[in-house]
Amino acid sequence: MWLRFASCGAAVLFLAASARADDWAERAKLDGTWQSSTEGKDAGSVWTLQDKDTTMLVTETRNGEKLLEIDCNTEGKECTGKRSGKTVKVTLYYSGPGLVEIETRGSEVVRRRFDASGAGGTLRIDTTPMSPPGKAETIELKRLTATAAAAR
Repeated sequence: MWLRFASCGAAVLFLAASARADDWAERAKLDGTWQSSTEGKDAGSVWTLQDKDTTMLVTETRNGEKLLEIDCNTEGKECTGKRSGKTVKVTLYYSGPGLVEIETRGSEVVRRRFDASGAGGTLRIDTTPMSPPGKAETIELKRLTATAAAAR
């Protein structure tokens, strides 16, 4: 009986460790510089995600103008950054293979989920206004460059 229980426990731990390793491999695909492939308001948008071991550097530029720059931990602890020259509060954390950003500027709260799982050549950003509630949007960006972390 104990042997069967121990074997089942070991199998569960092995599967959990394998799933976690898959998440880490998918997360590494986020690193790099990404450019919008869409027309409209997101045309010319470039996002850079750079894993710096204990923090993630996230920048957004549009037509050469820096809109967002944050260097924040990925443990869900609040950080400050700049959006269009104004201070914003940001929380970053991983959810499965994706990176989630909660950005607060005054009373406005926006949630973004960055996901590059799959082949790694496309970054999908799902943006959801939380306060005030609004329409969710999704943009897809194509990889321009990969950082060294993506090769890990």
